[in-house]
Amino acid sequence: MKTSLISGVRFILQCTVIFTLVSSLSFSQQTSTNLTEAYLQLPVGARAVGLAGAYTAIANEPIGLFYNPAGIASLPTKPQVSMMVSPQEFGRIHSAFAYGQSIDEHFGVGAGLIHFWNGSFIERDVLGTALRELSSEQYAVALGGTWRDGAFSVGAIGKYLLNTLRGTGSKGTSFTFDLGAKADIEDLFSVGIAAQNLVGSMNWSNTSVSEPLPYSIRAGIATEISLEKETYTVRKNVRGEEQTIELPSNSYIALSLDGIVTQYDHTPLVTLGAEYAPLRLFTIRGGMAVLGEKDGETKAFPFTRWGGGVSIAPVFNNMPFRFQIDYSIANDAVAQSGIEHYISLILGI
Repeated sequence: MKTSLISGVRFILQCTVIFTLVSSLSFSQQTSTNLTEAYLQLPVGARAVGLAGAYTAIANEPIGLFYNPAGIASLPTKPQVSMMVSPQEFGRIHSAFAYGQSIDEHFGVGAGLIHFWNGSFIERDVLGTALRELSSEQYAVALGGTWRDGAFSVGAIGKYLLNTLRGTGSKGTSFTFDLGAKADIEDLFSVGIAAQNLVGSMNWSNTSVSEPLPYSIRAGIATEISLEKETYTVRKNVRGEEQTIELPSNSYIALSLDGIVTQYDHTPLVTLGAEYAPLRLFTIRGGMAVLGEKDGETKAFPFTRWGGGVSIAPVFNNMPFRFQIDYSIANDAVAQSGIEHYISLILGI
């Protein structure tokens, strides 16, 4: 156990050094203080939203590739699909789709799409006369893979970004990438680290100005506590010795903690999430920021990010696939109500 723990810590430290060097290169290329393509900073996936984004060390569903690409390695060898939609105030729609699977014991692949529709508005002249209707939408298309060696995995995704302002003929494009690493330490806890939106700028069709993308570095730790243990005993064929096999628990409590540093932010955002599954079919979760910036000051429990939700994973006999439905609510500073709703569907063969 000690050797494995030391190897896991060394593995994460090496990845941290690599990500720091890459992010330093990205920082040296950026000069703007604007948060370009800010929708990339928003949590996606109803389960992750319900945990307030504390998902870097979990990332065990296809949509998790947007938190930590290394999470793809934990997926089964059969295709898995995640879908999310969040209808929001002022005609906005936030949606995402992702696919992922392991190819063998060492390699996995994943792909995903984030779409943010900002609604439509009327352009008017100085007299208030309506001129034309404009609409804005943003896309992030991701493709990547992962490599795994036992309990340790690394992953990377490339992302193509598109921002269109319909009605003007103007659009912006960019290419960027994410790196991630994850380690499971002796079935006690998982640690993860990811660097997002590295070395990229939005280039617009109607101007020579480019807008650098702010990068993020995120690190997390998560653990799962089984509330009940079920075992059965088998007898080996050769020597007749008994062997006890422990089955996965249907009832558990999971805790996760994430720290996120985004370029130009003065204070890291630290979020804590908790998940309780009293039954195999039902899970409840919640999360909140425990440290962050509010009104220009560093504050504990700033309530700048929070979420909560439930999952239902029914099981039907003879069904060729399994599915899970997640629902969450979370805060939204733009909405008049202050909250938004998210729903996700996860399908696995």
